Parts: sequence; structure tokens; C-alpha cells
Amino acid sequence: MPIINGVNHDEELIFVAGLHLAVSNGMFVPAPEPNADNYESVIASVLGVSDARASAIAAEYPLAAYPAPAEAAPGLPAFAPAVPSEA
Repeated sequence: MPIINGVNHDEELIFVAGLHLAVSNGMFVPAPEPNADNYESVIASVLGVSDARASAIAAEYPLAAYPAPAEAAPGLPAFAPAVPSEA
């Protein structure tokens, strides 16, 4: 019987905060700690999306919504599918 225990809720935070890496498309990619000045460029580089798409993702998931900037980056690969794609 499957059991859900929630241990891996923030498992990518270990990589992002400690190693400055994120998993995107099955590969480790550099993930600098985001701040107000670089948040959109971090999104673009981690996800491999255009600046316009990164801006849409940043608008949907603003950096200010997180208790600490480092907590924003681990979720980036999960956020991208939830934001409408570019036309």
C-alpha cells in the first residue's frame, strides 16, 4: 500500500541553497540565489525559457511571496507548466 509522508516536500532546496544547482529537464543546471535584481534571469536560465516567459512566471510567482529568496528557486521547474506558454 503506498504511503505519502511528505519527507521530500522541499528536497530540491538542498541542492539550490547548498550547491546552487537546480534540476531542470532531468539535468543539473546552475541556480544562483535569486534576488530582486536577478529573479527573472534566474528563472530564464534555470528553465531555459525566453525573457518574456520568465517575466510571466515571475509575475505569477513573485519573489516577495517567499520567506527567503533561496526558497523561490527550488520550485521553479514545477512552476513553469502552470503559467500559460508564449503565443
